[in-house]
This record gives sequence, structure tokens and C-alpha cells, in this order.
Amino acid sequence: MRSQKQIETQIVDIKRRISDAQELQTIATFAGADRLLALLNKTKDFYQKSLNSLDENNPALAKEYAKDKICMNLIDGFINGMVGAASKIEELKKVFLDLNEELGKVMDEQKDREKRSM
Repeated sequence: MRSQKQIETQIVDIKRRISDAQELQTIATFAGADRLLALLNKTKDFYQKSLNSLDENNPALAKEYAKDKICMNLIDGFINGMVGAASKIEELKKVFLDLNEELGKVMDEQKDREKRSM
């Protein structure tokens, strides 16, 4: 069983991820969101071509490959966030509820231990 601190840390992370997904969902509903998505897809294609032209095992190009890979992952995150925000939010809310339930159990167990120790 995880500690109270570990669960609380994970709850904070899930709250942040829910907030980010809600913001991306809001952006996806604005006028012009389809144009933003098209721009992100064009940028993604650019970085994919750049990655394909680089050898990840070449030490001289490793820094450039890593930079392009990071950009690619960020852009993928934005695209996926805008497209699948609603389902992601529901999934994260379920995880959040499960974590709160687990936290409650851990806290109850701690109280029981304290009572038994007295």
C-alpha cells in the first residue's frame, strides 16, 4: 500500500492534468480551433521529417535529435489534448476519485493504528 504522501502527490498531479485537459478542451471549442489544429499538424509533419533525416545514434546529431523529439512530443500532446480532451477528462476524474478513496482508506488505517497504540 502506498503512503499518504505518495497518494497526495499523485492527487496534485491528477488535478493539474485535469485542469490542463479542460483548458485544451476550451481551446478546441474556440472559433479557429480547426486552423490551429491544422497548423499543429503541419508543424508535427515538419519535425517528423526532421527526425527521419537524423540518426539518433550519431553522437554529433544526438542533441538535435533530442530537441526535435521533445518538440514532437509537445506538439503531439497539444493535438491529442485538443482532439480527445473530453474522454481524457473523464478518465482523469475517475483516477482522481479512486485516489481519494485510497487516501481515505490510508487515513482510516492510520487512525486505527494510532488508537491501537494507545
